[in-house]
Amino acid sequence: MRKAKLQLNQLFINPENYRFDQVSSQGEAINVMVNSQKKKLVVLATDIAEHGLDPTALLNVMEIAKDQFVLNDGNRRITALKLIENPSLIEDLSLKKEFTDLHNKYLKQIPKEINCVIFTQEEKEQADRLVYLTHTGENGGIGLVTWDSTQKGRFVAKHKKTELRKSLQIMNLLEEENINTEGIDSTNLDRLLSTPEVRQEIGIDFKESKLMFEKDKSEVLKNLSKIVEAMKNSDFKVSEIYTAEDRRKWITKLLHTAEAVLQEVAPTETPTIPNNTSRLEEHSKIQYKDVPVDLPNLSKRPIKYSDKDAEKIVEFILYRFPLVASYMKYRPQKREPLLVNDEYDVQYLLAGLLKLFFDDLRPEDPTLSDGVSSGRLDFFVVNGNIGIEAKMTRKGLADKDLYKQITLDIPTYKSGKAACRKLYFFIFDREKEIRNIPALVSAIEKQSRKNPVVKVIVVH
Repeated sequence: MRKAKLQLNQLFINPENYRFDQVSSQGEAINVMVNSQKKKLVVLATDIAEHGLDPTALLNVMEIAKDQFVLNDGNRRITALKLIENPSLIEDLSLKKEFTDLHNKYLKQIPKEINCVIFTQEEKEQADRLVYLTHTGENGGIGLVTWDSTQKGRFVAKHKKTELRKSLQIMNLLEEENINTEGIDSTNLDRLLSTPEVRQEIGIDFKESKLMFEKDKSEVLKNLSKIVEAMKNSDFKVSEIYTAEDRRKWITKLLHTAEAVLQEVAPTETPTIPNNTSRLEEHSKIQYKDVPVDLPNLSKRPIKYSDKDAEKIVEFILYRFPLVASYMKYRPQKREPLLVNDEYDVQYLLAGLLKLFFDDLRPEDPTLSDGVSSGRLDFFVVNGNIGIEAKMTRKGLADKDLYKQITLDIPTYKSGKAACRKLYFFIFDREKEIRNIPALVSAIEKQSRKNPVVKVIVVH
């Protein structure tokens, strides 16, 4: 193997070129190449004429006789040069005219000497291996690892002084946050982001071609992560986001279905707390996926349950409350959503959910305790003698203050008009203000003296 500069007329197109079936002559090899490449060959020839051959890429050739070399690789490039030099070799009249124009314009400036690596017949196996690695992809990393559309876009943006495409700005953001974007086709992401309603749902926009957040960064990252995972899925098809309407439906389904909200609500990990771990597990997941009892005939009024079934339904509603709250904050067509921002909102939404199952629900039921102190239950379910007090945490209202409030309230629910057999303290801890759920739950429930039996349910 040796390097050398060879004249164009010393190089022969390979009649066994893998781009076409074997042929018997140089003229036939050149015209088969012309017919298979057509306009692409004209484009290649123009580029070589204007910019020259790549000086970093040596042609792989085999010596077949004195001063004669057949191309193992680079057949297209040399065909293009030979046709600029002699357009009469072409049989296709339309392409012959284009190469004649190139001949007239560029003949004097095309390369006359070609940088090559010459292999002997004994080195054929080594030459063939290099051709194979050049043309058969990555080969586990041995071959050429081509750029995907994302990487191409970054190069273009840097060297042509343009802003990064929308998709590339998004992918850069995700990679900075250690969110894996491997396998994502950036052209699909660009298609999705071209629809304003999609950007609005995600919580982003592009002002002067630069990414801007319209929602909290954490929420944006959560939405983008869902998009990335969906596009990585083998079931994803570009036809799902082909039109603007398709894209609006796709993003709404992805971000706002019950399944998506459930994933949002369910915790991804369980904190390690030395004591009461079983209680923590109870408060770190949604307890029920289906209604936990056999429902009676709902067309018959009033609906009656056993005490045990009534408790199960109440717990079913309380544990699934975050799913409903999350779902209701998204509403299409820019209509006003239902946002749960404080304790009154919690009570409002909870009343509707409870009323689905309990005809005898009494909201804000007054209670009396020994004729001294009085309180007001948020809800009293007559069927089962169940009381429900709803709380929502906020900054400044977490473990210690909640404990004080609730333990002071418990005695007021022991007798009177709404004497409870079972009393639920429902705490919606949306922002996760409570530091130690198991400890708080245990401390409150210890205040129970059977009348009423107290159960604390905390959800995020």
